[in-house]
Amino acid sequence: MTRMNKQKETQTEDSQTQEVQEILSQTQLGEPEVTAAVVAVVPQPPAILRVESYSMYEFCTKIQEAILDGYSFDFDSNENFPTAFGTMLTAGLVKR
Repeated sequence: MTRMNKQKETQTEDSQTQEVQEILSQTQLGEPEVTAAVVAVVPQPPAILRVESYSMYEFCTKIQEAILDGYSFDFDSNENFPTAFGTMLTAGLVKR
């Protein structure tokens, strides 16, 4: 590389550095502004309590405890609807 090319290269680098410094000096860096916040509310599935028993006494006792704890029968879905399969009693209760 010749002496002339080195000088031109150095001058080009200096001018680029000056341009960057000018741009930075014109830009005011401060605290970022928060213009809007997006909050998404994701619905949570209700808490479901499954009660299954072959004993009518045990089934009724568990149902009574669940109702006192704030659960209620879910008559809107087939999966949780109170059902008897022979001697097996089952129900899904939903926390309200």
